[in-house]
Amino acid sequence: MQLIFNIEDSIQLLPQFLAHYTALGFNRFHVGVARGQANPLHEQIRLGCAPFDCTIGHGVSAHFTGPADADAANVLRSKYVAPADWYGIADLDEFHDYSPFGSVQELLEVAVAHQANVVSGKLWDRITTDGSIPDRITNAPVSEQFPLGCELTRVVAGGCLKKVMLARGSVPISPGHHSHRAKALRTQFRVHHFKWHGNLLDRLRRRAVLYRELGLPWWGEFQRMLDYLERHGGRIPIADPQLDCRDAGQTACLKGGISCD
Repeated sequence: MQLIFNIEDSIQLLPQFLAHYTALGFNRFHVGVARGQANPLHEQIRLGCAPFDCTIGHGVSAHFTGPADADAANVLRSKYVAPADWYGIADLDEFHDYSPFGSVQELLEVAVAHQANVVSGKLWDRITTDGSIPDRITNAPVSEQFPLGCELTRVVAGGCLKKVMLARGSVPISPGHHSHRAKALRTQFRVHHFKWHGNLLDRLRRRAVLYRELGLPWWGEFQRMLDYLERHGGRIPIADPQLDCRDAGQTACLKGGISCD
């Protein structure tokens, strides 16, 4: 089973990302590195991927945006994934949860039985117990470093939570991995989103400016999130009732929560 992902300028999550997806049953990885060998992280990426079956290709060449990310992923998909085969798609800060299925293969059996060509789930933002945004990820399991879950992306930014998790090779990926044109197995499976660390405020600020300059409609999502965090002193206010922060161990991923259209 193959997984496609792109890297821009941070690899803090790379070791745990590869280990997580290997445990789910993925055995081959295709990574697009922004600016290719000109990326200062290229050698570290090569070394980090060395223990796994990884192909490292040239990813986004210019500005790293949602459309550019999708274009780079689709190049890898067209090159490495046969139309009838399945592939996984994720950002480096997205960890799929197929519970209660034990592996991607078990889930695909259900998708095939429903004659679906896409499996979609729901983004769930993972945050620290006090809402702080740590500078760095440690070697501890990332789920323990960010034990709370909420819908920060939807409530604050107004972003779409629906995420394509798996698709046939004939199905292209869209910007943000949100939409598709294929029969989908819709689930309540979570895509755990470990975005809330590092120089987050600077990244949001740069993205808001860049997207607005390029005329991309998502710039407002970055600006709303930036404004919200700045109003709360650069922290996520876990007491905000709209966020409904809760223990991430309380899973809602049930086999009964599946539909197909």
